[in-house]
Amino acid sequence: MIMKKWIIEFLISPVVFSILATIFILWVLSFTACGCKKRPATPILTSTVKMDQALTYAKENKMDTTVAIFVDFSQPAWMQRMSLVDLQAKTVLSKTQVSHGMGLEFSIKPRFSNVKESHLSSLGKYKIGDRGWSVWGINIKYVLHGLESTNDNAFDRNIVLHSWEVIPDNQRVRKPRSAAQGYGCPAVSNAYMQTLIKY
Repeated sequence: MIMKKWIIEFLISPVVFSILATIFILWVLSFTACGCKKRPATPILTSTVKMDQALTYAKENKMDTTVAIFVDFSQPAWMQRMSLVDLQAKTVLSKTQVSHGMGLEFSIKPRFSNVKESHLSSLGKYKIGDRGWSVWGINIKYVLHGLESTNDNAFDRNIVLHSWEVIPDNQRVRKPRSAAQGYGCPAVSNAYMQTLIKY
C-alpha cells in the first residue's frame, strides 16, 4: 500500500509529470510529421489534372465521358481512396473505401502484379464492361478490362468490381479493415455499390 502511494506521488510530482508530458507531445508531433510526409499534398483522386487526362483518354478512345472512377492506392486502406468523378464538371460526386489484393502473404501496404494467381491488384486504366452475377456482396459485379501492359490480364484473372460486406460503408476508420483482404478486385461496401449501379 505504501509502495503504491509512493509511485502515484512520484508520477504526479511536477517535475516527473512535466517530463512525461513533454515526451508524449514530442511523440505525437513526430507521428504527425511522419504521416504528413507520406501523403501527397493533393490526393490523386481529386486532381483536376487526372480528371483532364481521363476525359481526353475517354474522348480519344470513344468511351463514355460523363463519369469515371479513380482509385488512389497511395492512400491507406482505411481512407476513402475511391472517387466517383463527374468528368464534365470536374467534381467528385462521392468517395468510399476500396479493397486491394492481399497477395500470397499478409501485407497492409498494397503491392501490385499483373500475374495470374498473384492475388494482387493491378495498376492502370480500366474499361468497365458487362454487369454480371457475383457470389460476393449484393451479387452484382462489373467486368474490368485492363487497357495497359500493367493490367491487361485483368479479364483472364477475373478481376471485377464488386461489393463485399466486410468493407466499411463510407467511414474513415483508423483500422485497415479493407486492406489485404481481397484477391485483386476493387471491392466496395454493399451500400456504395447501390450508389455505383445508378451510374
